[in-house]
Amino acid sequence: MSVPVRPVLDATDPQTWGPAVDEAVNAISRGGLVVLPTDTVYGIGADAFDAQAVSALLAAKGRGRQMPPPVLVPDVRTLDGLATDVPDDARKLVEAFWPGGFTIILRSQPSLQWDLGETHGTVALRMPDHEAALAVLRRTGPLAVSSANLSGRPAATDVADAVEQLGESVAVYLDGGRAPGGVASTIVDATGRELRMVREGAVGLDALRQVAPVVAPEEDA
Repeated sequence: MSVPVRPVLDATDPQTWGPAVDEAVNAISRGGLVVLPTDTVYGIGADAFDAQAVSALLAAKGRGRQMPPPVLVPDVRTLDGLATDVPDDARKLVEAFWPGGFTIILRSQPSLQWDLGETHGTVALRMPDHEAALAVLRRTGPLAVSSANLSGRPAATDVADAVEQLGESVAVYLDGGRAPGGVASTIVDATGRELRMVREGAVGLDALRQVAPVVAPEEDA
């Protein structure tokens, strides 16, 4: 007996994806989970300010609170609303690589009413370079988004792979075709005395260093 799955809606064409984006936005507003395409890999998203929805996201992936999800934002201007004490070199990296496959870890604004897990007062932020994802984000605001896969398995690069892994835990799947990047974002931690790469992905270390001094993981004392 086949297991029913949630709606898979076409989000490949900006001229026709309006109803699909509507469904995704409505699902988010009800505390549901949505799978959406990005410029790197497919992501599973929830309202960043809905603690139950974030918990459901972690549960869907089989992941604990010790691995909090990053937050996707629709605009560079969102940065200062979510983060504090942003170093100048971190701003330079954001200006150079947003939108794109670059995630920056910063100190989160202490006044924010959210619970992303055991963040220790930090937040990982990214602005994706994908119009379908941005169409959703512009209406929902910041979303907690992790790669659309079960923990320990490769990230989904198409919607069918996401459906196979996540099934009915997701309310709406947006099909944007194959993810153009296929590689997760690069992550840089800007909460210490120096900028430190914690994961190399879509943006290489050499490209980062052309903008600001970034320490490679093996160089970190």
